[in-house]
Amino acid sequence: MYPWLLALHLISLIVWLGPSVGGTYIYLRARRTGKQDLILWTLRESIALYNLEHIAFAGVLISGVGLLVVNDWALLSAQWIRWKLLFVAGLIIPVEVWDVVIINRILPRALSAKHINGACQQEQLSKAMRAHDLVLTLGGVTFTLGVIGAFFSAILKP
Repeated sequence: MYPWLLALHLISLIVWLGPSVGGTYIYLRARRTGKQDLILWTLRESIALYNLEHIAFAGVLISGVGLLVVNDWALLSAQWIRWKLLFVAGLIIPVEVWDVVIINRILPRALSAKHINGACQQEQLSKAMRAHDLVLTLGGVTFTLGVIGAFFSAILKP
């Protein structure tokens, strides 16, 4: 069972990181053009990639817990796994929760807003894009530090 869970964990990890990098790359390229239509189209299309990322992250977490259970929680005695869990719980999960809220609540509402007053719609959209940009910048730094820390603790096993 352990090899299957480990394979699921690694596949989920790859699927988790790929869409987030791809969606962010596409969005940032569109932002550079300054074309509002392209930016909005990219945001709408990127939401599907980000949702795939969130599902894959759930797979990473579930398979990770499964790996611990299959080993009768013995892995928790290893220092490296405690460091990895610290990076995941302290840096990665908070950013992912923040990202899920932005991607699944704030952005879709702003992108589908049907206001009579165009200024009101533009203001809501502007706030949603600022929130998304904040996730990509500040959240991206935190996320990157967490992923690097988790990877190094899993690979080097300090």
